[in-house]
Amino acid sequence: AMPVLLLNGAPTSAASQSATTTVNVTIDPVISITASPNIEMDITPTTSGQFRTANGNVVISTNNVKGYTTYITSSTTETNLKQPAAAGVSAVIPTVSASGTTISGNGWGWSNNATQFNPVKATGTTDNSAVFSRTTAATPTGDNKTLTIGASATTSVPSGTYSNTLLLTA
Repeated sequence: AMPVLLLNGAPTSAASQSATTTVNVTIDPVISITASPNIEMDITPTTSGQFRTANGNVVISTNNVKGYTTYITSSTTETNLKQPAAAGVSAVIPTVSASGTTISGNGWGWSNNATQFNPVKATGTTDNSAVFSRTTAATPTGDNKTLTIGASATTSVPSGTYSNTLLLTA
């Protein structure tokens, strides 16, 4: 018998095969912090100390689902308010030594609630004494916070502008 080859026009193929691939897209956490460039305050000193406050704005935005912790410190190890070296004034306004609702004598500090004024810590401090703000959820549209600076000066402080640069770190 002779073999018969039937061609019916239909394609012939091997057995069916399939494969899958999983696509993983990792979104990295990002954070941004913006702050008022300057917080200005004028004090007319008194014998016992004149206490004043001034506010600045801080905005922290993150997509991190665990939230953020922001620390506030001096940008250096210097925690006093000082005049520029060129002014030739050695007097300083020291940071407060403990948290309190007011500042008397000569001193300055920061507050995240306009009530409790805290000591300014040296750069690199990351314990609870330097926590400015904390969340446990993402803040993608920005968490707006008020930074209040409190300062007091007596008539023993020479006139002039005393400064320090604060650093907000997350």
